[in-house]
Amino acid sequence: MGKGDIEAGFHQNGGLYPGMMESPELRWGFIRKVYIIVSIQLLFTAAFASLFVFFPPAKNFVLHNEFRIFVLIGAFIFTII
Repeated sequence: MGKGDIEAGFHQNGGLYPGMMESPELRWGFIRKVYIIVSIQLLFTAAFASLFVFFPPAKNFVLHNEFRIFVLIGAFIFTII
């Protein structure tokens, strides 16, 4: 068993916990990539939603063509499954 200062969070092998096989840099790189992907998805969602808020023709299309919207939503769900 490796020795270290448990209270300070330091282990002899330099990991975040005892028995850690991968390097902390690898873990932080993975976390960074995940946050970048989630941020891009959030920006894309906000841009798509703002299209219907700030662009009146898109807003009117959704308000006046409910049946088409429901068909598109159904097709989207069907393709996901």
